[in-house]
Amino acid sequence: MSKNTLKTPAHQWVNASGVVEMVKCVNPDMTSYQEFKWPKAGPVKPDKWSREADCDSGGLFGWPLGLFISAGKDPMASGVWLVFTAKPENVIDLGGKVKVVPGVDGDCANVVYCGTQAGAMAFTMKERLSFIEARSRGSASATGDSGSASATGYRGSASATGDSGSASATGYRGSASATGDSGSA
Repeated sequence: MSKNTLKTPAHQWVNASGVVEMVKCVNPDMTSYQEFKWPKAGPVKPDKWSREADCDSGGLFGWPLGLFISAGKDPMASGVWLVFTAKPENVIDLGGKVKVVPGVDGDCANVVYCGTQAGAMAFTMKERLSFIEARSRGSASATGDSGSASATGYRGSASATGDSGSASATGYRGSASATGDSGSA
């Protein structure tokens, strides 16, 4: 098997329990692509898989934390929605969606929710909000003549140096600094 090459580290989606939560929409008969049958609860393992970062080599596919739902296919709001979890080392990023493959210990994923789209999104909401909040701590800097910088977010900060540099920051704990001739913050 080839080495897992992640575009985005799977660890960024890990919840407090140490696993990654993924959302999946399946047909009413619990099947997905190529008639793979999903359980309503409990362990699940793909029939075909590899650690290649592509869709063709198989695996269990989903959207991490219910983000990027439009990536990959058009979900059916009236379909059956699942939340399944996996260890981060078994999660391979495919740019908007992920695939899960069995680990060296043989385990793969676990279905922890089966129901409606609203229910799946409610199930993953806490972790999704934590993910978004952690990434909203923006910062920016600029240097040079007339450099400017701005940042927004929960803890945004900005700095600028140079002749006529300016900086601005907004957010709950925003801060800004500017240095140089005519600098403003």
